[in-house]
Amino acid sequence: MRNVIKKIGLSIAGLVQGTLGSYFALLGYALAFPDTEPGMRDYEEDMFFVPWGFVMMLIWVVVMGSIIIALRKNKVNVITFLLSWAIGLIGCIVFLVVTH
Repeated sequence: MRNVIKKIGLSIAGLVQGTLGSYFALLGYALAFPDTEPGMRDYEEDMFFVPWGFVMMLIWVVVMGSIIIALRKNKVNVITFLLSWAIGLIGCIVFLVVTH
């Protein structure tokens, strides 16, 4: 019973990391690499957020790396997490495509 609860928890964590974590990382990417050029009206404001974007992407990498390192002892746990993460990522991408 304890193993089943652990797998359900890993699946939920993977879905949350896949949706919200991926959205967080994509938002960090958008902030780190703005679509403005020097001389444009919003250039200074966009450049203010560039470090925040890199920090957001770094946080995402640290969280994903920590999760994979913590789960590396049991390959089934890693696969469970990564499959649910992939499903969450697909959900995030579909959400972004539909709302944009």
